[in-house]
Amino acid sequence: MERRQHERYGLEAPVSFSWKNPGNMSQRSKGLLLNISGGGIFVATTDLPPEGARIRLSVSLRTVFAGTHLAIRASAELVRVEFRAGVGNTGFGAAIKRLTLRSNVKAIKGCNRQRGPNEEESCKDAVKVAAAVFIPTK
Repeated sequence: MERRQHERYGLEAPVSFSWKNPGNMSQRSKGLLLNISGGGIFVATTDLPPEGARIRLSVSLRTVFAGTHLAIRASAELVRVEFRAGVGNTGFGAAIKRLTLRSNVKAIKGCNRQRGPNEEESCKDAVKVAAAVFIPTK
């Protein structure tokens, strides 16, 4: 039985992310964003932050439309780590807390769940905008 509350969009896009270690030192790494929804993300990487870590991430998506691109910036909380054999299977899932979409022209959409429950729809809408315009269907 599927428990997901948000539609998930599959993609393969390079992602940069950072977090603070227990000594409050900033750590940076890269991975591959495999899916995104209005509620969370999954990043394939072998450099795994600890569970519960607050993650900042950025990803840039390009389209077939003459030089158009979309930057996704988000803060999220790491909720699970997966260790599996095979390329792209080790990584982490994180719950999105704040998300901003920006084209190479202007801000498109954003959300901040810390403002309250009304932001839930804003997060879903922001991801739908990205999916409709920038994320290729598989």
